[in-house]
Amino acid sequence: IPGNDDAARSIKLFCAMAADAVLAGRKAAAEASKAQEQQAEAAAAAEQAAQSPAAPAVEAPVQQEAPAAE
Repeated sequence: IPGNDDAARSIKLFCAMAADAVLAGRKAAAEASKAQEQQAEAAAAAEQAAQSPAAPAVEAPVQQEAPAAE
């Protein structure tokens, strides 16, 4: 319990600490929200890529060799 002579400073200290904690919590929540949004976008892109039909494989044309002259 703060004494009368330190009461004003103690109250300022407690209020400053509480305000800093609130600001840190808001920052952490914003960062977590941004990270979740990025993960959701990446998952949606991966799902869309998995659902889109794959391009058909293109085979190289076969070149036949001329028969060897004997």
